Amino acid sequence: MKKTLVAVAALAAVTGAMAEVSITGHLDQGLTSVSQTTSGATVATYSGTASIMAPSFITFSGNEDLGSGLKAVFKVENGLNMNSSSLLSDVSANWNSSESGNNREAWVGLGGEFGEVKLGTQYNPAFWTLLTLDPGAINNAPGVLFVGQVANVSGLATNNATTYTSASFSGITFNAQVQSGIGNSATANQGSGFGYSLTYAAGALYASAAYNSTTITAASRLSGGTTNIATATRYKTATTGSAGDAATVTAVGASYDFGVAKLGYLNTQTALNSYSSNMNLAAITVPYGAASFGYSYSSGSVTGASVINQNGQQLNVTYNFSKRTNAYLAYGVAKDTTNNDTYGLSSVGIAHSF
Repeated sequence: MKKTLVAVAALAAVTGAMAEVSITGHLDQGLTSVSQTTSGATVATYSGTASIMAPSFITFSGNEDLGSGLKAVFKVENGLNMNSSSLLSDVSANWNSSESGNNREAWVGLGGEFGEVKLGTQYNPAFWTLLTLDPGAINNAPGVLFVGQVANVSGLATNNATTYTSASFSGITFNAQVQSGIGNSATANQGSGFGYSLTYAAGALYASAAYNSTTITAASRLSGGTTNIATATRYKTATTGSAGDAATVTAVGASYDFGVAKLGYLNTQTALNSYSSNMNLAAITVPYGAASFGYSYSSGSVTGASVINQNGQQLNVTYNFSKRTNAYLAYGVAKDTTNNDTYGLSSVGIAHSF
């Protein structure tokens, strides 16, 4: 993304120093067609425009050199609802849907040779593992089964979080997060929790393992589903827990870039008492000049009141007009093979990063 640097005079007046602020963002709109079937019969079809390959958002981030290798860092990121007159309102098809205006990240911290410590609303360690290993980068098309599971069990982001990210040692990075109080308002029954990840990234190889545990404060929560959009009516099974029960997420995967193609594998597991899910994803990304082709196949099962088997596919084709602007074709379908239900989406659109 191209960054616009702004000298913040107010900070300079107070501290006698200048802070650099980067204003970046992403705008995405696709002409989209959606269809749903239940027991093999079509129950809904609709079309319109939506942010598909990535949620639209605007970000303010920056840092200030404090001397002695220490720096202050911050980030405020807000989703943009481009299909509503309330531009900063809730964006349901988003990485982190919320009822508040700030529905993504908002944190401040300190960084140095030791790494970074950040306080505020942040994505949890599992999110970064999933984001890197999914060739579609957790977009808003169906077909990647783990997204709905993880988002509904523990959320993708955490309010009231303290996160430590280590510096890289020979390609190895450690990330740990502690959550205090109420978590992501999209899953408002979150209490306290913690998460961590260990990542190796060097050359063509990327490998990561992550774990997240969050207590619940409500008596019940919906779980399951065949799509990656957390709408309750599309969920197929529910589970009941008691305040203090732990909802957990485990993610393990790796990818290797051969140059002509990058191959990846990811396994995600979620659990809350008798409810659990186990999802596998195999992926390939092929660059070809200014174009890129990404395909993933997901399969797994959700165990609640019954066992529901699912599979999904997603195909994404992008063409880069420049480093900031691309056109895309996206197709995704998720299937509940136990009940013969499907949720499919196709879209053609354009995205611009700044």
